[in-house]
Amino acid sequence: DGRKDCSDTDCQRIHPKDSVTTHFTFCKKPWDCSEGNQGTVVTDTCLGLLKEWYGIRRELEDWWLLPRSDSAASKSASLDNRQSFYWNDKTISQVQKSREGALDNAQYFGYCDNFGTEGYHRLIEPDGPKP
Repeated sequence: DGRKDCSDTDCQRIHPKDSVTTHFTFCKKPWDCSEGNQGTVVTDTCLGLLKEWYGIRRELEDWWLLPRSDSAASKSASLDNRQSFYWNDKTISQVQKSREGALDNAQYFGYCDNFGTEGYHRLIEPDGPKP
């Protein structure tokens, strides 16, 4: 809101939809499959931020899964749509499998099997240029 001093605002209790940027240190990193600091006043904020992060990851993967377009219109677009992302059937299968985690799918979008770093399903690297 333009204030130079925000000391009267408890940023740890701000709803994620009202945030522009965040730092996950207090809530733990998304790849730690955190419970969101259960039992604290910031549980809802942390779970909201983590859910948003997993949602953005899903959007990125969904975009990478879109079929490539070699049309003249796409060649003139600012993004190079001829670039490959996920096109190999094995990679696409790995992406789908990475979304089958055992923890609450509504919260973790299937990217976590259990709490902790070892439970996280890492982002699958894009395939690179199609031969």
